[in-house]
Amino acid sequence: MKNLFLLVLLVLPYLAAAQDIYVADFETEEAAIKSLMSGVTDVFRSAFAGNSTASLTTRRDSAAYIVTGTVTRFGEMSAPSAEQRSSAVSGSVNIAVQLFSFAVQSGNKSRDGQNAGNKEKTTEPEVLVYAQLEDAKTRRIVAASSIRCASWREYLEKSAVLAADFVGRLPLAGTLGGSWRGIVEGDTGEDEYILTFRADNQCTITVNSRDAWGETKTQTASGNYGYNGEILTIRVSFIERIIRHVSNIDWRAIPVFASDRSSFSVVIPVTAERSGPRERVTFRKE
Repeated sequence: MKNLFLLVLLVLPYLAAAQDIYVADFETEEAAIKSLMSGVTDVFRSAFAGNSTASLTTRRDSAAYIVTGTVTRFGEMSAPSAEQRSSAVSGSVNIAVQLFSFAVQSGNKSRDGQNAGNKEKTTEPEVLVYAQLEDAKTRRIVAASSIRCASWREYLEKSAVLAADFVGRLPLAGTLGGSWRGIVEGDTGEDEYILTFRADNQCTITVNSRDAWGETKTQTASGNYGYNGEILTIRVSFIERIIRHVSNIDWRAIPVFASDRSSFSVVIPVTAERSGPRERVTFRKE
């Protein structure tokens, strides 16, 4: 028993770190906004906080995934003045919020002054934030995307969406990985679904449909899935369409897991039509 307890203690850190994400400080070559990078990074870090699929770590060497980011600008953007810096509220995120706004406003003012009397339309100053998620061990890029923002509010909104997308692309080790079986019973027969979730958000679904006369039809296809810790999405198309009422799968549901994670239930459409009749189905891990 003592040896078993010791083994559990040794293994737990590795299990806990399976989905740990380290967000490196974002970088920029733009002098006007270089001092804001800690705040820009902190906002992106906070977007991962509280997610049940991934957790933040402050240790890069122990992370399973690493997020890096670069920030560039479009249009004019002036550096905040010393007075603006001194009036900013303490705390990196609060400072970044205000200085980001100062930089945009200063850019607008300088451009308005230069273009007085000029009817030529100018573009608003924007920043481009490029971020990528990579596997810390293999250095393979799991996801990459960019967002353009003309205001701090816009960055807050878009960074949250981008972080959720990154989490949705993580392999779901210990949560959905493996095969699950569920049965939908109807008046004219039953459909058995076997869901197999793999890494890189790939999945395979097999449907065994048995009619009232005992005849069984089977079809299998691969597709994509995503899970951000709250919503599960699955998209699969059956090319041969052997089972007509299940010619494709387009599910978007909130899975409710059993306490031991051996099963989960979802409310899903029981036909190919997403707006069709829906039932609660329980999938059990095989």
